[in-house]
Amino acid sequence: MIHTWITVLIDFGRTQMALAIRRRPFTHRYDLFGHFFDRDWLSQPLEPINANETTWIPPVDIEETEDAVIIRASIPGYSADEMSVSHVDGALLIEGSRETSDETSPDLDTRYHVRERRSGKFSRRIPLPVRTSINNASADYKNGVLTTRIPKARDAMPSSIQIERS
Repeated sequence: MIHTWITVLIDFGRTQMALAIRRRPFTHRYDLFGHFFDRDWLSQPLEPINANETTWIPPVDIEETEDAVIIRASIPGYSADEMSVSHVDGALLIEGSRETSDETSPDLDTRYHVRERRSGKFSRRIPLPVRTSINNASADYKNGVLTTRIPKARDAMPSSIQIERS
């Protein structure tokens, strides 16, 4: 595994502090090619490509506890009605769509100098690390973070075997 170290110098006025950060440049949680090839292209009709349509991938944290898998996705600025969560073939699929912000000026002469807030479509397919049971799954959206909790299947939970003494 390749590691690179980056040294960042932080200036606090009279004092400076060096911070070393280790990076793994070739190991990503997701990659664009994987996302592209995960799609089943033959089962869906081809759609025309719209250059004005924005599609993005929300960042996630995946946590495994003793009895569940918890996924937190950062999706700021959307409402719960504008997104959906589903369980497909051992993966969690988070999708959503929102029109471009309606806070734009009615004046047609307005130009944006910077426009960084997310809008449009998003999609993220997250393969689950263990077998799960979707029956008691729950999802909560608060402060721009979608938290999904999926219980593990009984056969995926750790269990101990009693050792008999002779």
